[in-house]
Amino acid sequence: MLSALTGLQKRCETLSIHRNNATGVPLAVVVPSEWPTGMAGRAEFRELVTVLYKLWREQWKTDVGFLLSGTDRKSAGQVFGQSLQGLRTALEHANVKTPERNGQWYEDACGTGEPAGPEEWLKCFLALIEQAEAALDQLLRQAARARMDSKYAARWKTEVSLDIDAVVRTVVSDLGLSFNTFRLDRFAREIEHRRSILKPAPSPEHVQEIAECVIVQHLAPLPGGYSAVLDQLDLFGNPDAAVALRLAHAIAEVSGAKGEPLLKLIETVWSTLRPEPTPGVK
Repeated sequence: MLSALTGLQKRCETLSIHRNNATGVPLAVVVPSEWPTGMAGRAEFRELVTVLYKLWREQWKTDVGFLLSGTDRKSAGQVFGQSLQGLRTALEHANVKTPERNGQWYEDACGTGEPAGPEEWLKCFLALIEQAEAALDQLLRQAARARMDSKYAARWKTEVSLDIDAVVRTVVSDLGLSFNTFRLDRFAREIEHRRSILKPAPSPEHVQEIAECVIVQHLAPLPGGYSAVLDQLDLFGNPDAAVALRLAHAIAEVSGAKGEPLLKLIETVWSTLRPEPTPGVK
């Protein structure tokens, strides 16, 4: 990781610790390998903006909103959020002209309204890091309140309990699983969709139950495929088929068995759980 980014990384990790202490759920932080590996070009600056935007405006949106609630619009955190929004829009969409405020940001950072050469992009890169560090310092000061103010910590915990990303990470941790950021985001989108169509809005406990169902259903394929299991139990087209396959997944994962030994083991357990076997079970 670039040495220029070590201070930023450390602040992210410290904020995660504060959040974990206050709410019981750590904050998503950037894996060092996800940071840009260069600093002197438009592509590298765009990459930095993207990483910070995903943190600030997506993964941390609940925490940023809570910690900056009631703060001055000209404070470091508020201004940084506005800067990120404008910079990302201009960098991601070629047909969007650089807004006046972005031009001023570039002017302040590197002395020109439209960076062109490596030296100018490097200055912009370092300026954005400096601005991000100042914004994180503000979040850290707010987060530190939770250590001495139990009511503040309780309010933060309530906010986090309603945050889908936090729910996903909690359930994944409870289940002893590990997924990359792409999979975690995919889970979050599916859970958010399911939550959005429920009326009335589900409680935090219900959302956690939804998360468990979504995450657990993403299992590795059965060795040999599901048809072998259904054939062994003679359950093709039977309402018990889905239940039997869920059991089969668990048995395969716990036992590590494959092929015929796995099928026999599944049949034995299924028969044990079904004192009156489904007619036709082999």
